[in-house]
Amino acid sequence: MRLTRRVNAMEASSRVTFDDHGLASRIQARRYRVVGKRFELTPWFGRCEDYREANGILIPHRIAVTWGLPQGDFEWLRASLDEIEYA
Repeated sequence: MRLTRRVNAMEASSRVTFDDHGLASRIQARRYRVVGKRFELTPWFGRCEDYREANGILIPHRIAVTWGLPQGDFEWLRASLDEIEYA
């Protein structure tokens, strides 16, 4: 599935891949990153894992974000969700 978000003149698109259970498993896009003093569009990937139910909603409790750099993939972020509080 392709998702596009527009804010004023800016637009960003992502491709979301779903697993056999209909849960988002991978998000990929091209995002700007700083290279020296300029911005460069670079492949960007997100993984969603370990879905658990919270208040009737399945939420990924582990995510990882990776930049697809020319010299090889660089995992930029690995995060896990420990607690959810609804206000």
